[in-house]
Amino acid sequence: MMLAEYVCFSSETCNKRVRDALNVLLSDPHELAESLIAARDTNDSLKMLVETIRYRRDANYHESYQCYVFNKGKKIEPFLQNVDHKKLHEQCIQEVKDVSKVLGIDDADVYRVCRQADNIKYDVLDLLAAVKKGVTCEGND
Repeated sequence: MMLAEYVCFSSETCNKRVRDALNVLLSDPHELAESLIAARDTNDSLKMLVETIRYRRDANYHESYQCYVFNKGKKIEPFLQNVDHKKLHEQCIQEVKDVSKVLGIDDADVYRVCRQADNIKYDVLDLLAAVKKGVTCEGND
């Protein structure tokens, strides 16, 4: 049984398009988590969205992330301006170490998960410049 069937109790509740969308969304927990963070416009969610830049992403996730940030517009600017790239880098390293300890992993490569501080810094500057120019992405609000 597909996960969407648990959410969509009957054909009257959800049409095929909604069920298909739910199945795609629920099949990718990373995309789901990021889209849920991006769905809100509270100070906490905007800060959290910006701070997830500390994690490495493949090209597809990076593009989605940029769109989430771009589509927030001017309201995300203060959070981009206040990023401490070194602190985010260190936070990520500590998070990986903490999770590794709980899981009993002694040789976790933090740099497969965490971005370098300078990369965070330059990406934040690029995002900020794009947001100030009013860059948006179609279909990724």
